[in-house]
Amino acid sequence: MAVRVISILVGGYALTGGITALGGIGLHAAGLPLSDSMLLTSMLGYLLYVGIVIWGFGAPPKYHPSATIVASAVATMGLAAILSVGVINA
Repeated sequence: MAVRVISILVGGYALTGGITALGGIGLHAAGLPLSDSMLLTSMLGYLLYVGIVIWGFGAPPKYHPSATIVASAVATMGLAAILSVGVINA
């Protein structure tokens, strides 16, 4: 049980960070200044984190929400790291 709680809380935080970074990069690519795009996605990230945590604890264990959250966090953080190189160097 403790592993599930920790993986949902920490994985949800990492997943929120990855989605926030991807959203900021996407909005910057769409023409919004980088500071504004990161500010907007950071504000929306608070709502996203709450939603991820509620889903993680509310989903039945047979769907393995903690594993899904952690795997998604790794994928989004990796993709954000790859895409941010183009934004920083541009």
